[in-house]
Amino acid sequence: MPKILLINNRVPFPLKDGGAMANHKLISGLLEAKDVDLDLFFLNTRKHYLPFEETKVIYKKANNIYQKDISTEVSKLGAIKALLTNTSYNISRFYDKEIAQILAALCTKEKYDIIHFENLFVAPYAQELRHICEAKFVLRMHNVEFKIWDKLADEESNFIKKQYLKILSKQLKRFELKSLKWFHGFLPISKEDEVWLRSMTTQKSQVLPTAMKIDEDLSFSSGTNFFHIGSMEWQPNIKAVDWLLSKVWPLVIAQKPNYLLHLAGKGMNKKEYENSSQKSVIIHGEVPNAREFMLQNNTMIIPLQSASGLRIKALEAMLMKRPIISTSIGMSGVDFKNNINCMVADSAIEMANAIVLLGENEALQKKLAMNAHQYLKNNFAEELVNQQLLQFYKEIYQ
Repeated sequence: MPKILLINNRVPFPLKDGGAMANHKLISGLLEAKDVDLDLFFLNTRKHYLPFEETKVIYKKANNIYQKDISTEVSKLGAIKALLTNTSYNISRFYDKEIAQILAALCTKEKYDIIHFENLFVAPYAQELRHICEAKFVLRMHNVEFKIWDKLADEESNFIKKQYLKILSKQLKRFELKSLKWFHGFLPISKEDEVWLRSMTTQKSQVLPTAMKIDEDLSFSSGTNFFHIGSMEWQPNIKAVDWLLSKVWPLVIAQKPNYLLHLAGKGMNKKEYENSSQKSVIIHGEVPNAREFMLQNNTMIIPLQSASGLRIKALEAMLMKRPIISTSIGMSGVDFKNNINCMVADSAIEMANAIVLLGENEALQKKLAMNAHQYLKNNFAEELVNQQLLQFYKEIYQ
């Protein structure tokens, strides 16, 4: 296998959000593979800070590990500067001249065959490194980023915020399109994103979903405990939960006052949501173990209105044999079949009706859960996904 450098925009630990899990699973797969010479470079942000000694323990099988602290906090001054210079503030926050110099020196010294950029936020370093090294550049796309902000702009009712979100979307789109020419290959995380990618570039691409370790010991459990879990530091999740609480759940409890909705997620302000929610809504805030939270409840709800890529939490629910009710967007990256391996509902009335129906029907709950679990085994098993990644690297390198 060729010598690989994997550049990450954060240390993907602890595993409290989908992005971290997707990144960690990919690294773990490479470290378990035979004859892979892998170096890791982490941008260590304040938001996801991890001491270097802990990083070295987690990824001790790596050939070399490099880590550099960076501040990516949002500031009014930084946002204004980005507006005036017409650059993407979403991207520029992850660029640091010192890190660029360190990477340049490292690539010159080590002579890598492949440099893997783990999402768009580290793509600016590819623009510089491509002039000084002969490695093949690969970009893993967790999302088509500008599409998320474009959708958020469409949904925003405040005129000033709407205009600002439109600007962010246009800046992201311009950067995303520009960056395509810097890479020799792409690893989109979903089929939908690959369709967009193929319409924009002729470079090689391969859908690479998140690898999941299949656990057959987990059992199905029916009931009327519905749940949502997701980072409340991510704007699409904030919008989705607000919609679920204000538009959907009142319709549910009008028919089924005994149904319960459990909400959890990093960055969730318990006091704020408890003050604005109904008695049938239980606010958990950030939970210590997402897996245990899912196992304690019955049906996952994914009310996303804007997103792309792949919903890792949906895969976890499938793994744990928990049925899913979702919007079409919430199941992006999954080959969903309505009433076969999930229930799809895009309006508030449709989602409320689906929740009421599923809570009454244990047989349907089990059918959805078991079909989804089998789908996961067939398409996301660790061995399958890791083999796809290694084959892609081989084809790119040759």
